Amino acid sequence: MLILAVAALILLGILLLPLGVSGSAGTEGMSLAANIGPVKLRLLPREKSRPKKPKKKDSSKKPKAKKKITAEQIFAYIPVGARAFGRFRRKLRVDELRLWYQASSDDPADAALCYGRACAAVGAALGALSAAFDIRERDVRVSVDFSGNGQRVLAGGKMSIRVWQLLYVGAASAIDFLRATKRLDNKHKIKSERNEGNGTSDRRYDGEDHVENKGDGGRQHHRGDAYNNA
Repeated sequence: MLILAVAALILLGILLLPLGVSGSAGTEGMSLAANIGPVKLRLLPREKSRPKKPKKKDSSKKPKAKKKITAEQIFAYIPVGARAFGRFRRKLRVDELRLWYQASSDDPADAALCYGRACAAVGAALGALSAAFDIRERDVRVSVDFSGNGQRVLAGGKMSIRVWQLLYVGAASAIDFLRATKRLDNKHKIKSERNEGNGTSDRRYDGEDHVENKGDGGRQHHRGDAYNNA
């Protein structure tokens, strides 16, 4: 009983573990890190590594033939992707949002004009982000510098989603994908059955014609030469 309780607590802790990314980008550079609970893994900037030796290509291996994606498949799976993105967006949480901008110019009129445009753009962007995501903390600053030292921009933040939420999004999206695939297969099956019922003819690459004759209850096979001489 104690072992089951411990296992349940461990499983619950894993499901509640937050996964996320944090980073920033601006005039001073870019940084990106992955967060797994309290553990933070730096992704950018990368540490300099030794150059690897190029691998020799094996010419004996034949390239695999790529399956072509039809327009029908694309239109069938677009709603699946849209619903998956909607679920992920609703579960994703923006723990922190930073947006700093400093307008700078030697001309006070130009500096004031850049400041006004920046305030309008930041206000519109913040409204759109607030409507799309759950933002917990925000730090938005717009300032002006009349000394002309150069404009400064910094945008960054931290986003997270828990393991159980990610599993829910993945499972629901997989079910939608399977349903869309089943509907597509049924559509192709019905289409092929209709074509067979209409008695459509097909021509093989060996020059042989196959025409369905409903009168004799079978199919007549006519070679190319015999068919032309008849």
